[in-house]
Amino acid sequence: MHAGQVGVMVGYSDQLPGVEPVFRPGDLLFVLEAHPEGELRCAKLTFGGRIVPHQTDLVWREEFLPLSEAPKLLPRGRAGRPIRIPRQPQRARVTWSELEAIFLAPKSKEFTDLRDRAAHLHLTGGYATHLQQFFVGALCLISSTRDGRTLIDPQTGAIQVAEEVVQRLALDEHLMVKAVRKMQAEGWRIRQSLGPNKRRPYTKVFMCRGEARITVQLDGSMLDHWPYSGRSR
Repeated sequence: MHAGQVGVMVGYSDQLPGVEPVFRPGDLLFVLEAHPEGELRCAKLTFGGRIVPHQTDLVWREEFLPLSEAPKLLPRGRAGRPIRIPRQPQRARVTWSELEAIFLAPKSKEFTDLRDRAAHLHLTGGYATHLQQFFVGALCLISSTRDGRTLIDPQTGAIQVAEEVVQRLALDEHLMVKAVRKMQAEGWRIRQSLGPNKRRPYTKVFMCRGEARITVQLDGSMLDHWPYSGRSR
């Protein structure tokens, strides 16, 4: 993949409930930047070849189908018809049985991975972006919408992790959770998102106090600025 390439949006691999997609399957895209980590900064392209202003997003390479590899336009003699996009197989829904097996193996990689992602949700009240499909399903299963009046920080979202899961994953003992709670007690507030089209990695929580900014990282360490969000997964 390279800047200047034209392709088709296959679809977001991890679209979350309540998050309005920037692109839809079948949209023509123009690659503005290609990052070595596999991210593509794309802009929507009209069928007439015009870039749509202010409609850009970061997508993964697997979500982008180069036009040279896309099926031909429907052969009905009229330009601008939608491009045929192959449907991607959907992963089976995550079940409580799968999560129960993870809860019972607290020293496993699967437990640590789920705990890290659930810790971000527990703090911010919103889903991280660009997670693997399994974790999208798992987080949706262990969370629900809460009354906005119960929010610790009004800047956070209204999604909460079930109390039983908070206990079983020991989320309040997670290093990132403890560090963020300490900063909240000192007047710092969580900034759930850095703006439209910006990624929300589960490995970082952005906070502010006045004009000051910090980033609390997964291991509880802190940066004195808001860095580029990086890859999630």
